[in-house]
Amino acid sequence: MDKFDVNELSREKSFWTLTRLVFGIKFNVENLIVPFIVFVVALCLNVLAIPKVNPISADIVASMAKDLMGWYYTILGFLIAGYTIFASVTSVDVSIQLAKKKNEETGLSWLKYIHAMFFKAILILFFSSVYSLFVVFVFRKFAGYEFIVNGIGSSKLWLLSIIDAIDVALFVFSIMMLKSFLFNIYSSVMISVGIKIVNDEESDDL
Repeated sequence: MDKFDVNELSREKSFWTLTRLVFGIKFNVENLIVPFIVFVVALCLNVLAIPKVNPISADIVASMAKDLMGWYYTILGFLIAGYTIFASVTSVDVSIQLAKKKNEETGLSWLKYIHAMFFKAILILFFSSVYSLFVVFVFRKFAGYEFIVNGIGSSKLWLLSIIDAIDVALFVFSIMMLKSFLFNIYSSVMISVGIKIVNDEESDDL
């Protein structure tokens, strides 16, 4: 069993150091590929197909971003509540055992790795919602958006299409991270139960 390192548990002293730790953990390849495919498909639809029926406009882009913001904050509410409950009901003994085990891929303790992955999913949703909020602000609330959009001439269609495709891809990326969040709950419970069983068996042998 790995030696318990108390200093590792309190190494992050601020939100930003914790954020650097979280994004230092590699992303699952599937979580990156699926949003990229969605971005390409959404961009192609915006540029090639949709203009023939209903040409994309700043209002349409802003409306989509506003709808996605509603989904983001609804999901964020459930995620934060779920994480709070999980952190509250996990016993101290199990947390200590997880802190003593190292995740070989990252070098972090399993305790820190599990909670970092939870935090990562929440942060992805939060930053994605900020992008949607920015789009709504620029294309609906900001009085000079027409000057910005119309000032680029023939590139207007591509600009709006890319901004919209990024918005959709980020939402799908957030959903993929939600999938990882749920799987992380499952795996953390299984790891915790496994540690408990091993410890009980060792106690019985004594």
